[in-house]
Amino acid sequence: MKQFKLSVSSRSAVGTLRAGRLRRAGQVPAVIYGKKSASRPLAIEESALRVLMRQVGSSLAIIEVDEDGKKALALLQEVKRHPTNDRLLHVDFHEICPEDALHIHVPVHTVGVCPGVIVENGNLNVVLHSLDVKALPKDLPSSIDIDISNLHLGQSIHVSELPVLPGVTYLAAPDQVVVACMTPVVVEAPVEAVEADATPVKAGGKPAAKAAPAKAAPAKPAAKK
Repeated sequence: MKQFKLSVSSRSAVGTLRAGRLRRAGQVPAVIYGKKSASRPLAIEESALRVLMRQVGSSLAIIEVDEDGKKALALLQEVKRHPTNDRLLHVDFHEICPEDALHIHVPVHTVGVCPGVIVENGNLNVVLHSLDVKALPKDLPSSIDIDISNLHLGQSIHVSELPVLPGVTYLAAPDQVVVACMTPVVVEAPVEAVEADATPVKAGGKPAAKAAPAKAAPAKPAAKK
């Protein structure tokens, strides 16, 4: 796994108002949750954090956090963004120890072109977008890469068929499906019932004229006595 570096600053002031001041100054409030020490509030230059986020992408990454000269290894645990303008609001780091094995989710990436999709008109279904693994930090993969270049319609790839990675143990059941190529589900539109027209149709396709309703016969005047 590739390792990244990030310079941060310690901060003693916490709270909503102080976090707002940090953001207005171009910094992002953060917290590093210690493995063998107490959690600590941090401040990060937003520009530097954005560069890091682009480099990491959707992969798992170990980050060397340089806190005013004090270095620690950490994983990005959570990144909070503004719902409308995508501004980085807060970051949580989880400190790790090189000697301690981790139980962690590793993202799944598909590699290659699936013939079941391109040739056989199937749909690729990624059932598990991440996998639970156990490994030392030095053995952690950035992602689980699954080759789908031989996956045909109706076939699937299970955990037991995943590539063997040195020092990595898959924690999911061996028969768990990770990726499958499936037949598309065709949803038929409901047929609307058409109300039958009671008007008879003459030969030639023109409807017969409707009979006029019978009029009641006028009442006869009573006979004079």
